[in-house]
Amino acid sequence: MEKIIDCIFSETTTNGLRISEVKRSILDRKIVEVKVLDETIRVKVSFEGKKILTLSPEYEDCRLVALKKGLSLKKVFQMAQQKANEIYE
Repeated sequence: MEKIIDCIFSETTTNGLRISEVKRSILDRKIVEVKVLDETIRVKVSFEGKKILTLSPEYEDCRLVALKKGLSLKKVFQMAQQKANEIYE
């Protein structure tokens, strides 16, 4: 930390720094793969204990499928989310 502070003071015009600690809480999660239009899309499944809180398709996977199949990103996202919902119903 001292090296970083020294570098900031010597390389910039700042006269002071505020330093604070940040804590992060994260949900348990895992990745599942679903098939949409014969393409694989990864979906992040976030949960607390055994309760599923979110099913979030990976943006880049959905974007690539949307481009390849000529569909909207939103449509592919919804299709992937629906497939993931079917797994966890």
